[in-house]
Amino acid sequence: MLVEVDRSSVHAGDDVRSHEHWTEVDPAWTVEELLASVQPDVDVQGGSTWICCWGGEPFAVWCSRDRRVRTWRPEVRTVADLGGGPRLFFDYWSTADPDWLLAAVERGALADRWALRQQWDDVLRAREEAEWRERARTSSDRLLTPEAVAALEGFGAALDPHGEGYCRAVLGEEEWRVSVVGSWLSLVSPHGYTGSADSRLAAETWLVAAVGAAWLAATGTVRDLPPAVEPVHRSGQWVVPVAHGTLRMRGRDDALAAAAYASMSVRQVVGLLRDGVLVAPARRRWWRRGS
Repeated sequence: MLVEVDRSSVHAGDDVRSHEHWTEVDPAWTVEELLASVQPDVDVQGGSTWICCWGGEPFAVWCSRDRRVRTWRPEVRTVADLGGGPRLFFDYWSTADPDWLLAAVERGALADRWALRQQWDDVLRAREEAEWRERARTSSDRLLTPEAVAALEGFGAALDPHGEGYCRAVLGEEEWRVSVVGSWLSLVSPHGYTGSADSRLAAETWLVAAVGAAWLAATGTVRDLPPAVEPVHRSGQWVVPVAHGTLRMRGRDDALAAAAYASMSVRQVVGLLRDGVLVAPARRRWWRRGS
């Protein structure tokens, strides 16, 4: 039988192209044979864990680290037993412990996927931040430039941890995170994953603008922003060209907020939000040879 195969994206930039494809499977195959033949077409450093769904219904947990199939429905032994439409979808669960995930599914926690993802994300983030905090103690390399650090601290944000590939900015009870994921940088705001940037300067300008806007809102001050460029909707994302690269935002509201600062540097963002003045771009100085 012909089966449609698809998977969720594993990192920022991975969703630029579609992952859908079709393949032939034998209805007599066992679930183990199915998942030995058809697997997510992506390699994730540290391994990956997936909930496998057939026709929209979860039926197994599969982990790339041990390639074991973990099921909780004893009546489902073969592909024919799965029923439903011929569509196999791999739902990405990061590096979640597969036995932890299986136990969660068995106790019915999958009914509230958002809460279960949040639970694992909290565990994973705590681990990652502990690792970055340790790296920051042994290395002076940092993700953000000194100018961006000064800007964020000027708005009252605390940076902890801040290492070579990760920065968490906290202002009051809200937090923002920027992290390097492959060749992209993931952008996370207080309401969750927001988008990605293709350069560090683009990411840090977004971060300074986002934290600065929150600081401004807390003070009750209103600033007149320059006209924003209109984001372009492409491949399910809102694309915003900025001064130092490109932002790909998940939602239009986030894209519009970022577009207001599209042509600005960190220095200009700070000048506008803190002082209400849009300063001129920094100009290079040239010296004549021998002067």
